[in-house]
Amino acid sequence: MPALSRVWVARWEHSMISAYEATWLPLTGQSDGEDPTIVATAHAERLCCEQGVRGVLVTHHLRDAATSSLERFAANHGHITRKSPGRARYSRGPVLVDVPDAKLLELAHKRANGRSLCAIEGGQLGLRGWATATDAVDLVTGERPEPLAVPIREALDALKWAGNNGWYDRPGKRDARRILQELIHLKPSLDADFVIGYMIARGAFGDSAEGLRKLMPIGSATSR
Repeated sequence: MPALSRVWVARWEHSMISAYEATWLPLTGQSDGEDPTIVATAHAERLCCEQGVRGVLVTHHLRDAATSSLERFAANHGHITRKSPGRARYSRGPVLVDVPDAKLLELAHKRANGRSLCAIEGGQLGLRGWATATDAVDLVTGERPEPLAVPIREALDALKWAGNNGWYDRPGKRDARRILQELIHLKPSLDADFVIGYMIARGAFGDSAEGLRKLMPIGSATSR
């Protein structure tokens, strides 16, 4: 696997910069009948050992450490959920998030500030947009996402700026619809999951980013 680079991720809402090393396990890289959490937890454990720190597992519920590898990682390190984000407050090492949706990805993104984040795809949200925004290394292939063309990246940046109020107000929705239409014209295969994950990696709140799904042009590509 290539050496991981540090990716700087802008956090506009809080006027700060968040940085972490990103890796992911895409759904397409997971073999039937094999536990995908083994690969991800082994990677996170290796980082913890190299850095001499404790990591933290992020799941929807505490009961979701449902595989032996996740259970072992949680026991040896820390474990937080959206309902208990303060748990494992002293775990300052690598973050491992299992099958996140938009809200859980936001929590993991915040927790990974200055460290590393490994995400296992497979839940309600496809993670290719997040992986592209963070230049995440694929744990199976060792490859990074294909860079976006400049016009697409600029349109995504414009979409982020249009969401200073979370795309909730009339101007925000108007601009979001216009920019999303432009994005689909530039890249017809682009879907809602890609946009949502990309926006979260750029600092959008999970709820706000998920709301963009309703603003996607009719007939655009389905998620994943």
